Amino acid sequence: MQIIQKAHFFLAVISFLLFPLFCDAQGAVIRENSKGEKLKVYPDGRIEYFNGDPYEPTAEDGLLTYPVFQGYIEPLDGEVSVNEIDLYKIAQRRSQLSNTAAQLAEQRLVQAQENLQRLQHSLAAAAQDETRQSIIQKQLAAARRTLEQSQIQLNESQRAAQLDDQLVKKGGFIESFNQRVRENRLREANSQRIRSLSSQSYAQLIPLTNNTAASSFENLMLYPPHRECRYAFDGQDTETGRYRRDLQPELLFSYTDERLRPYLQDKEYLVCEAYISSSGGFRYLTLNFTFAYPNAQEAYGFIDQNSVLTIKLLNGDAINLRAGKMDRGQYNTVKKELTYSVYYPIDRSYIGLLKASEVDLLRVFWSSGFEEYPILQMDFFQRQFQCLGD
Repeated sequence: MQIIQKAHFFLAVISFLLFPLFCDAQGAVIRENSKGEKLKVYPDGRIEYFNGDPYEPTAEDGLLTYPVFQGYIEPLDGEVSVNEIDLYKIAQRRSQLSNTAAQLAEQRLVQAQENLQRLQHSLAAAAQDETRQSIIQKQLAAARRTLEQSQIQLNESQRAAQLDDQLVKKGGFIESFNQRVRENRLREANSQRIRSLSSQSYAQLIPLTNNTAASSFENLMLYPPHRECRYAFDGQDTETGRYRRDLQPELLFSYTDERLRPYLQDKEYLVCEAYISSSGGFRYLTLNFTFAYPNAQEAYGFIDQNSVLTIKLLNGDAINLRAGKMDRGQYNTVKKELTYSVYYPIDRSYIGLLKASEVDLLRVFWSSGFEEYPILQMDFFQRQFQCLGD
């Protein structure tokens, strides 16, 4: 009996050491049935789908068909690890964005139907006016095309939402994540080869010419015009008493999920402005996130204090900063915008790295998982540090 008890204790210890990342606060472990569906198995024997829906085991199911997840997750650069729970949160956010796109598509379809009905009533009312009827007939043709296109978009968005919902409920989000990481690495490798080729001087890559316009363009590439340093604040901080400088915020990136782009017209779903501050010898990066859709708070959640911000540089280096505070977002009822403002202290040892290369992308860790954003102002850190005298 003692031997059996020791064996059980040994197995329990091994299980705890091997699979700690896939247990929740209630002791449930992530398992998989014979259909490949992700399940949560609790110590009391209760079983539910990974998204929380109840699960009724069938006759062919059994505990032995629920192996603990042992799949491979592609590692991220920047020495930040993710597990199945992280990827599940990202899949949930993608599913929510897909459902939002389907809702917007349905609203657009209703508007198109109402517009068509209004024009049909207008046509009937203009029975005695041939000129007016001719104009309305053209408007009706355009309205029917809009209605047809809206129906197509609704069908496509509903199919995408259904697929994303199934991905959350039945699994597959890990394989989807691994595929995206591998594709990104392939693109980065191709970009690195291009950058390696262009590491020669610009004059070597483009032959010299007597053409004045070409020479002028070459000079601009080799010696871009210096941007004026603009400060939002330059003086004594009333709270700390220290001398502080805040540079003027700049557009760092904008981002719109492709599923939402058809419904936001000319607006970007997310816009991020950034600036660097100096205070008492310390440096801080402030990011101001603005969402054009209030439901973004449900999809993205909040940015927690000490959460990671990974800065990827074009030379391949990656730097991790930590959020100095939590921000749950604030909704502006007048502008109908959701905003987050978070500052990240910058270690002095990172300044040289940030000045040595342009920035490629930011990886922001929301409470709903991380998301990556390509940068528009690639020389942002180089210029701002120069303005601060670093």
